[in-house]
Amino acid sequence: MKRNLVLAVLIVLATVVTAGEYPKEEGTWQTLPPMPTPRHDLEAVTWGGKIFAISGAGESTVRTVEVFDPKTGKWEASAPIPEERGWFGAAIIDGKLYCVGGKRVRSEDEKKRTGNNDHYEFRASVNIYDFAQGTWTFGPPLCGPRTGLKAAACAGKLYAIAGNGQKEGVRVEVYDPRTNEWTFGVPLPANRCAPGVAVVQDRICVFGGYGEGGERSETFIYNTKLGEWTKASPMPTNRRDLAAVAIGTKIYCVAGVSNGKYTPAVEVYDTEKDTWAIAPPLAVAKAWVGACGLSGKLYVMGGANNDGAKYIWRNEMEVYTPEMGKR
Repeated sequence: MKRNLVLAVLIVLATVVTAGEYPKEEGTWQTLPPMPTPRHDLEAVTWGGKIFAISGAGESTVRTVEVFDPKTGKWEASAPIPEERGWFGAAIIDGKLYCVGGKRVRSEDEKKRTGNNDHYEFRASVNIYDFAQGTWTFGPPLCGPRTGLKAAACAGKLYAIAGNGQKEGVRVEVYDPRTNEWTFGVPLPANRCAPGVAVVQDRICVFGGYGEGGERSETFIYNTKLGEWTKASPMPTNRRDLAAVAIGTKIYCVAGVSNGKYTPAVEVYDTEKDTWAIAPPLAVAKAWVGACGLSGKLYVMGGANNDGAKYIWRNEMEVYTPEMGKR
């Protein structure tokens, strides 16, 4: 009897060890109709039960905005953004979409015409889309051009976080729609470019990104009520150029570049428990995807990877449905 009990305990322990350090989240991926325009460096948001895929780039940066209706499974064109941009931040406050910063690919003809061989134009500008009116306007710009940043809407304000190099990588700028002004916020604890950012309640969560020594895994959380950053459990996979999407009290960190290679990883942060779980990966390893949450589901679209000779601009659209009761 004792021997059998010992064997049972050993089997349980072996199962725990072989299962890995992180629990698995169960759910399924489904393929949906692809975006009409293949692109990476885009942003995706939801409004009125629909998904808006905004700007981004293939060989060139586009002004394209395409809208997906999950009820019909169809894409349609929307009013194009006034200024094409990629690697930018986007967030919604009070029925208005704010697109901030980013970059534009400059054509070879433009380089020759201007005598300026810079491959990118970096933006400080802000484009605002009013969902009710269906129109775009301009907002006050950031303090300077910035790309590789993320935007977050929290407690009625817009936060532009991280991006670019050492100086800008800790920068946080805060826009108040009531005053129509930007001010400097509490800087990040460490330099970051191209992190994942998501909001749960009154907290802004920042994951990974490019920092000291390469791709990072740290999680920083900003409490807007206390006005301070704290460090939380790191992502299982260090990476940059990922997407982070909040669904309920969990945040899904999707795709990106890890140790110089594209990853299909999807990892789930529980903001209440400060723990991580592993979700089923994307079908393709890639980075710079657009992603958003709608009706308890995770939608991922576009992105890019490299076949060794050239970049491949992606247009596939996938939706992940967590197992009921685990959202």
